[in-house]
Amino acid sequence: MFSKFLVPPEINISLIGQQNENKFISIYCNIHCRPDLIKIQWFNGTNLLNTTNENRLNIFLTRYMHKNKIICQAINQVGKRNQSIILQINCTCIFKRKKNLNLFFLDKPIFIDINGNPIKNYSVILVNEGESIKIECLVDSFPSSFISWRFNEEIISINKTSIQIDNVQSNQHIGIYICSAHHSLFGIFNRTIRLALKGPPEMIEEKRIDSIHVGQSVILVCSISKDIPIQVCFRGNKKNFFF
Repeated sequence: MFSKFLVPPEINISLIGQQNENKFISIYCNIHCRPDLIKIQWFNGTNLLNTTNENRLNIFLTRYMHKNKIICQAINQVGKRNQSIILQINCTCIFKRKKNLNLFFLDKPIFIDINGNPIKNYSVILVNEGESIKIECLVDSFPSSFISWRFNEEIISINKTSIQIDNVQSNQHIGIYICSAHHSLFGIFNRTIRLALKGPPEMIEEKRIDSIHVGQSVILVCSISKDIPIQVCFRGNKKNFFF
């Protein structure tokens, strides 16, 4: 009499290739089970990457993967088993998009000017009340990023690289604009644009010191509202102290 024993999946996970950022690597999930395998599920952390019958996963490595943990989960009629591997990814500098033999390299979003040069993720735009202005947010990435705009934490526009404001009013348009680039692989990147009215600095706080003894230390406070760098001058005993 011949009998077959039912065996849940037994897994041995391995990988082939150098673990370098922006490169593909192959991860193998060698499985033994009885009855036959139903399916294999691949996870990056808790995110499902693929459901397949193949025991090999080709994956593109990035520094933004969920703790670099890859899980192979095998399922048959008896049950399911899983095994994980922690990748040690060697990170490299960010590179520009290139095209070679019809293959595209993935680029995380970066904010650029009209000439394609990278710019800072924070900027200030000064305007006069009643003026019209166009605020731009140009993004370089591959695949392309989905753009959204927020003003004072409310979404005001989607899938546009610029917003036009006519007849700027201080009680309606002045404040913080956030341009968000949503990338399918790398997540969300934000650029903050502060729209402010032109004008002289305003004194927010001025503390007066009534008395001080010789040899004591003192802190002078002069809080000023201004969106661009300015020079502050303290004057005492006919001397100027610039900061």
